[in-house]
Amino acid sequence: MKIKSLYIARYGPLSYEKPIELGAFNLFYGNNEDGKTLTIDAIVKLLLSRKVKEFKSIDRVDEIPDGFVVLEDSAGKEIKLPQGEDLTSISGLSPSECCNIFIIRNSDLSIAKESEFYTNLTDRLTGLRMEEIAKVKGALIEEAKVTQGGTFRDIKGEKLKTRIEEALGLIQRINEIHTEIEREKYDTLVQELVSREEKAESQLQQIKEYEDARKRENYEKGTSALHELEEAESKVTLLKSYNESDEERWRASEREVSRLAEENRELKDDFLRRETEIKNVQVDLDNSDKAFILMEEKKEAINGEVIPKLEAYEQKSTAQAAKQVSNSFYTAAWITASILAGLAITGIILKPVLYLFILAILFSIGAILFGGLKLVYLLGNAWLSRVFLQINSILSRFGLNADTIEEVRMNLQNFDDTYRRKKDELDQLKVKVGVIQNNISTLKNTRIPELEKVLDHERMVVDDFKRKSGVSTSGEYTAKVSEKRTLNELIKRQESVLESLFGGGNITSNEEKMAFWKNEIGDLEEYSHSAEGLEYNEKLLEQLKNELSICSSNIKEIKERMERISGILSEIGKEANRILNIENDYLNCETSLDLQAIKKRLQDFIDENETMKRDALQVLKIFEEIESEKKEKVSGLFGNDTAVCRYFKEITEGRYTEVFYRTEESVIEVLRRDGKVLSVDMLSAGAYDQLYLSIRLALGESLLKDRRGFFIMDDPFLRADTLRLSKQLETLRKISALGWQILYFSAKEEVKERLIKRKDIVFIQLPGTFSLDHL
Repeated sequence: MKIKSLYIARYGPLSYEKPIELGAFNLFYGNNEDGKTLTIDAIVKLLLSRKVKEFKSIDRVDEIPDGFVVLEDSAGKEIKLPQGEDLTSISGLSPSECCNIFIIRNSDLSIAKESEFYTNLTDRLTGLRMEEIAKVKGALIEEAKVTQGGTFRDIKGEKLKTRIEEALGLIQRINEIHTEIEREKYDTLVQELVSREEKAESQLQQIKEYEDARKRENYEKGTSALHELEEAESKVTLLKSYNESDEERWRASEREVSRLAEENRELKDDFLRRETEIKNVQVDLDNSDKAFILMEEKKEAINGEVIPKLEAYEQKSTAQAAKQVSNSFYTAAWITASILAGLAITGIILKPVLYLFILAILFSIGAILFGGLKLVYLLGNAWLSRVFLQINSILSRFGLNADTIEEVRMNLQNFDDTYRRKKDELDQLKVKVGVIQNNISTLKNTRIPELEKVLDHERMVVDDFKRKSGVSTSGEYTAKVSEKRTLNELIKRQESVLESLFGGGNITSNEEKMAFWKNEIGDLEEYSHSAEGLEYNEKLLEQLKNELSICSSNIKEIKERMERISGILSEIGKEANRILNIENDYLNCETSLDLQAIKKRLQDFIDENETMKRDALQVLKIFEEIESEKKEKVSGLFGNDTAVCRYFKEITEGRYTEVFYRTEESVIEVLRRDGKVLSVDMLSAGAYDQLYLSIRLALGESLLKDRRGFFIMDDPFLRADTLRLSKQLETLRKISALGWQILYFSAKEEVKERLIKRKDIVFIQLPGTFSLDHL
């Protein structure tokens, strides 16, 4: 089957002007972006219509090509596509076979999903129907719900592996729970619960009777307390004006009157006493004043006559004392000079010579000088004696004269001390007189009048209390206050009783509080005759409540035990229903019998799936043996004397002699001329392309059963060097000569140069593309 002609009116930006008539070897040439890939994609879509999912990146233009492809079969019959048919329905080829054998896109000679492709191809060639076997295996795996490895699968929505593991765990838990149920005596807990509840009901009845008795007693106590409270409040109202503060104020005023009267008497006595005292002090002051006047006259005379002379005497005496040492020297010098002058004069008389005259003169002058100084000192002492006599003469008038100047000074000092003492005494008497006069004035003009004023006020306060209270003494007022206090205490006691019985302590208004208690007592009136033969006993009531609490705790514990076990049973039921995936026939788990039934269902579920799994695995094992045999047959496509080997040997000019397919690893290996075995990934790029070209040719022959077809190639030897490219192009010409049609697409100038001059090559120039923006 060959492509006789094709026409692409429009495919995206690609458009041919007219149909193209094709030959055995056809070269479609153009530069990049001239429409090479788009032409191939358009031919594929025209041949296969919508069955192009095996082809990657074929939707670069999202539309159906506008055009046709005319095929010609071996009998010369023409078939135009697309017209309700496609290449797969005409040739019997699958889209995968078309993609991996006859159509080479994007310079890629390799085969997609290689192992799977060879397997499917072998099915077609050998008729083993492995696809159906695979479907049966899949159905078995689906039915048994196992993985390829033979374990239960755990896919979403099914989770069989997890459910079986959970079922095993739940059976173990059921065994443990069953033991616990027997230990807890779960089946007898209901009877025990009924017995406890009956006892609790009896205790509740007794408690109610005691509560009724308490309410009756509260009603009686409340009625009595309320009656006494109302009477007390009525009496207190009459004593409203009597209060402790006024009582205390009255008593304080009485005490103040008494104290002030006493203090007034004391002040008046003090006034009289001070008047007497000031008369006596005034006499002392007059006498002292007279005596001080005489002393002051003496003081003035001493200061005027004696003190100046004394000061002069002391100054002169000090100077004389300073000259006393010099006086001794003057005396000695005067005597010495006088003697020497006498000797000098005597010498002159005996022998008058000049130096004796000089010495006589000098010594005479010295004697005169030192004698004069001595005379001055003696005159000073005479003056001191005269002045001392004068001072003593004056002091003798006052009885202060003395034998020495030191005694004079001492007498004057004693006189000064006496003078100051007398002056101080006189001043003190004057101050004392002033103080007494001031005290007398204060008592007379201030303290006594003010005290009498306060005293009058306090007496008025007492009289006012008597007038307002209607009693004549503070004692009577105290008795009224005491009575009011007693009534208030009674009110508080009754209020306390009522609050302890009914509450209401937070109510501030007395009227609201009374209304509240009356209402509470009214509510208890219905219990006024309840439990009349029973006396309320708080201790017994508390004991009953404790017993009821214990009984209730026991009931609660029993219920909790029942609820816990019931909850566990319910959880087991829910878990079992979830594991078993039950929707309609829901399993209830409330008793130990239900528990055993669920355990059986879980075990049946496990056994059923284990049996299914075991049977399925046995069948799968048989199928795997068949598949193993089939894989051996896949290798029959390769090996010595196969078409793949012949083509590869011929294309490589004997460089590689054999091609093998290792079924265990699903890999292809080749034997090099030197005997070395190489895997595909060890081949050079050119050898790799040659190998897969050989595989495609051989598989094409096998599929078409010695018929010839066509190859669409997109630069298949893009990675070949110049020499290898030339050989590979020659190989394609040979293939073409054998009856295979070649549609070779290339943008390589080298390919064009090697093929365009050959007469057996049909050259088609790619039309180029136009921009869709200008349509």
